[in-house]
Amino acid sequence: MSRLWKSFTYAAAGIAQLVREELSIRLMALAGFIVLVFIIVYPLRKWEAIILLLLVFSVWVLEVLNSILERMTDMVKPRLHEGVKTVKDMMAGVVLLSSVGSLIVGLVILVPYFIAGVFRW
Repeated sequence: MSRLWKSFTYAAAGIAQLVREELSIRLMALAGFIVLVFIIVYPLRKWEAIILLLLVFSVWVLEVLNSILERMTDMVKPRLHEGVKTVKDMMAGVVLLSSVGSLIVGLVILVPYFIAGVFRW
């Protein structure tokens, strides 16, 4: 088996583990699926679809980094250490900011299409 193929296999195993163990990752995947449905259903401009996909993936990547950082800090210091709590809270805040910002941008892009679709019926 080539090294490249092994790398992809390891990456897929890591993603599968995150999906199995992290509720937040599954919720982000659900949100991404919903956005994908909107992209397929509504006649978005290409740049709008690209922005929505970039936002979905950026929030997902931040959530993965958050999960990695949480696990790494737990290895270095016990869960109840104040420094660990602070780092985890800050990273969760980063994910929250990214999620809220992405939601706002997504609504700005999608709401006009939704309204136009509702009133067309």
